Amino acid sequence: MHKPRNVSRDEAFAFRALQAEIFASTIYSRIFTKEALREQLRTESRVEGFWRRSEESRRALWGRSIDLSATARREFLSLTFPLDLL
Repeated sequence: MHKPRNVSRDEAFAFRALQAEIFASTIYSRIFTKEALREQLRTESRVEGFWRRSEESRRALWGRSIDLSATARREFLSLTFPLDLL
């Protein structure tokens, strides 16, 4: 990871933490709200089958991609209070 420029370490950390939160939230939301996806990921052999599918088929099951950086920037910049991380 490269050193962030023009932001404090704390701000950079908070931004990366927010990205991780958004990423995890998106993944879990999709798995818990899509019965077909949940069924596909139910066992190890089904997970392997998921990865053997064509990219188009995986994408159709998984859903559209998200712009993680843009989503995090939008959320990060909308915060109006100082971040107290510790």
